[in-house]
Amino acid sequence: MKKIQIDTTQNVSIQYQLAGTSERMLALVIDVIALSISSWLISLIFMSTFPLFAEVLLYILIGIYSPLLETLNNGRTIGKMAMNLKVVKINGEQAEAFDYLSRWSTKGIEVYLTLGSLGGLVSYFSPSGQRLGDILANTVVIKQEKVGRLKLSRVTDLTNYEGYEAKYPQVLELNEDDVVLMHETLSRYKKHRNQGHQVALEELVKFLKEKLDIHKVSNPEQLIKQLIKDYVILTR
Repeated sequence: MKKIQIDTTQNVSIQYQLAGTSERMLALVIDVIALSISSWLISLIFMSTFPLFAEVLLYILIGIYSPLLETLNNGRTIGKMAMNLKVVKINGEQAEAFDYLSRWSTKGIEVYLTLGSLGGLVSYFSPSGQRLGDILANTVVIKQEKVGRLKLSRVTDLTNYEGYEAKYPQVLELNEDDVVLMHETLSRYKKHRNQGHQVALEELVKFLKEKLDIHKVSNPEQLIKQLIKDYVILTR
């Protein structure tokens, strides 16, 4: 299975598993099924009374389904959600609407006209698993590891904190990927107390202080533990 290493803005390197060709094809099949059901419902509801409106709506739905959902849903269509996949920039940053449109612009040739064979062939031989649209948009499709969510849910025993009040309620400005990154960075630092992990921890704390408007930090390790605990309890 191909992997890619992404250096985050906190100077921490994380390896992601790239989506395989078969997984991307299955995600496409699920998207086609979702589109078919949506098209059938639109036709059923509007075609008899508003045929022109129904046709326009169908064209719009089919035309912008992928970039629209990926823009609104953090790089995921229904098929990608089902297969636990996500589109990200190759540098680890969140892709934007223009990036999704760019990768979609070649989809007609790569996927629909060639029944996925061209896109599958290009991504199979690409070191980063990219089809032409990904190369154009500088994006990759990664697997979102389910272990991240399981690991995060086990960080704190929720049964011990009924009535708990979070010290840093602004931690909700972070997302789960951020918190998993915090946990991994702290774990690596505690396991390997070398200069590299020390710098990574310091950069992470600097980012958290700016992001969450925290002014005084006496113990960086304790801050990260507290933020993880607050996040887990506030979001569970």
